[in-house]
Amino acid sequence: YEQTAKLFLDKHLFEDAAKVYTKFGEICLRVVRASQTKEDYLNWNTQSIKAYSKAENLYIQINDNLLSMECKAKALNAMVNIITSIEKGKETLKESINLCLELIKIYSNKNDNKNLIKLTVLAYESIRFFFIFCKEPSEFEYYLKLSRNLIEQAWVSLKEINDIKLRADLLDAENWFFLITRYTELIYGDKKQEELRKRFFTKCEETLSLVKDCDDFSILGQVYLAAGTHYCMYGTIFAKEKKKRMTLIEEGFTLLEKAIFLFRATKDYINLVFAIYSLDYSAVIFGRFEYYQKRIFSDVHELEKFNKVYDGFHTVHGLYVSRLSFVYYLNFASKSFFKVDTRKSFAKAGINLGKKGLENLAFGTLLALDSQSLTWFYSQLVVLADEDDPQQEYIQKMFYYADQAKNYSKEYNGGTVKSAGFDSIYRANKIMVDIVKKKETKIKHLKIAIEAATSNIKYAIESYNIFLAAQMRLGLLHEELGILTTEKKPLTEARELFLRVIKETSEKGYYYHYTAACYEYIARLEDRLGNHIASADYYAKAEKAHNKSLVEIEFKPLKDRVNEKIKYVKAWNLIEKAKSFHKREQHLNAKECYREASEIIANLTSFNYEANYYGAWMFLEEAEDLSKQEKYNEAISSYEKSKDLFDTAKIMIRFIRKNVRRSKELK
Repeated sequence: YEQTAKLFLDKHLFEDAAKVYTKFGEICLRVVRASQTKEDYLNWNTQSIKAYSKAENLYIQINDNLLSMECKAKALNAMVNIITSIEKGKETLKESINLCLELIKIYSNKNDNKNLIKLTVLAYESIRFFFIFCKEPSEFEYYLKLSRNLIEQAWVSLKEINDIKLRADLLDAENWFFLITRYTELIYGDKKQEELRKRFFTKCEETLSLVKDCDDFSILGQVYLAAGTHYCMYGTIFAKEKKKRMTLIEEGFTLLEKAIFLFRATKDYINLVFAIYSLDYSAVIFGRFEYYQKRIFSDVHELEKFNKVYDGFHTVHGLYVSRLSFVYYLNFASKSFFKVDTRKSFAKAGINLGKKGLENLAFGTLLALDSQSLTWFYSQLVVLADEDDPQQEYIQKMFYYADQAKNYSKEYNGGTVKSAGFDSIYRANKIMVDIVKKKETKIKHLKIAIEAATSNIKYAIESYNIFLAAQMRLGLLHEELGILTTEKKPLTEARELFLRVIKETSEKGYYYHYTAACYEYIARLEDRLGNHIASADYYAKAEKAHNKSLVEIEFKPLKDRVNEKIKYVKAWNLIEKAKSFHKREQHLNAKECYREASEIIANLTSFNYEANYYGAWMFLEEAEDLSKQEKYNEAISSYEKSKDLFDTAKIMIRFIRKNVRRSKELK
């Protein structure tokens, strides 16, 4: 390219030389995407900037102002790949964006749709980079609105031309727009946002149909990444029917896997980072934990080498490399199958990564999300702390980052960023409820947690599952408050929340695991209120819902767990019936129910320590009946059997409690 440009320059063919330098700039940026060392990444970025600058100067010499402006915008855009200063980055990108906007206006007046779309894509690429420098929500909102208008205008212009590369570029740009607004705007139940995403879903379908015969791996990868990401997001949040939801998500996973293959084949490592992150993130959100566990270790290892390449530069792709490790630490720090020391090390590694991120971030949305993650990591250290750990220090830092998350998120309109503030306040206070001893302190923190969890519900939009879980969590908080205060009102509020989830999940005809859990929670509430017949009925409903949920479960350990739960709720149905019979002094019926329940529980690995307790109740009911018949000696014998079993139950419970305490050392 250098030699060809020199030949043209020697002949004073400045326009031809400018075209060569422009093409060389594009080629250099392509090599940037393939770079696996920091030296190559920096070198080829620099070569690209020089090439575009040479082209700009040549176009100035021949008075082609439009192409000189375009080359300058491209050079400025390329500079941002190696920017180390936030202020310099903002200044550079603003200049690039303004040049693009000026050109878009000119091309729009000329009805030059092809160049209009090209400059729109370039403008949005600069805006997308600019977002990571936006600390103030007002500035962020301005550029978000600008990008929305640009993208809408470009799609209208695309109808006039037939260029699959431009369509792929535009699809990629709009996909990024929806990813960002998911962070900052989306609210559960917002029909306008749902309609916008539905329209984009249609664009994805149409584009996938158009690239069926395409043999350009770069275009295919770009389309598969955009469509796969949106299919997963649309399926987890908006798809109402189970079949449609499952189909969309499976298609999304397949498309992302294809994109990863294509990006590896073409050595487009920047898009590879985005595709891997999108796939692993979607696996977590959708609950495909077995799939996630198979991928995550190799994915983190693969992207670690790129962390060295992009480290020190303020880039979107660099952010995503570190965020995959963040997701990894977040998920495994809470897994009880790891040793406590291992979980602590995950949390501490996440804290180091999070603090480093906060020092280098200017992006307001990520400041909120990273503060939320740090709240979560410190909450894990608080819970896992032993006598040698500085638990009070962990508590202080947990609340510090919770407050930071709240402050960073409060000016955003919605999305996961808005949720980050409320969720952090909830988490910090709920942890305190779990660890403090004083009742009044528990109640104080619990009320704050309830307020935060209530505010958070409509922003818990990462998936429909998370939205349901947020409502159930709030119900459990109200139940806990009712237990602590001995007031009925919180219990009633908890019941209403659980009934709401049952209604919503039942209408959809799936999500039976949520339905089953809510039936169990209501049964427990009815038991506390002394309504044992109602409680028994709800346990029976829970059993049916658990049976239906088995059809949805593929993960065998979870399936085994649910099968055990089915037997357990059946036992509790019998226990509640026994309590009702006891109230009516029908002691033999109560005895029979306790006997059956005790036999069921004795065969359940997770609950068999409870069998002696309910076996004791069986003999107690027998003794009551014998006493009523004035068979006092036999009654005394049954009372003694009951006492022995209660003593055994106490020993078993103490043994279990001791094992729980020891589990930290045993794991």
